[in-house]
Amino acid sequence: YCVSSAIENIDGEIESLFVDKNFRGLKIGETFMIESINWMNSLNVKSKRIEVYCGNEIAIEFYKKHNFFPKYIVLEEK
Repeated sequence: YCVSSAIENIDGEIESLFVDKNFRGLKIGETFMIESINWMNSLNVKSKRIEVYCGNEIAIEFYKKHNFFPKYIVLEEK
């Protein structure tokens, strides 16, 4: 599944994207990303974002392929 939101002419966010382990490698996540980005582009959003937990390097590398790069780090007390 993929959940995305956008405010026309302002910003968009890919809030959640998940592909079951049994179906990874079939370009499902790739399709979700492309469709979400295209949808946000059709709304002329000025910025797009997605949040990823530190240490989730597989996801971070996946998102980098779609031009999403770390912008800032939020530190949280344990």
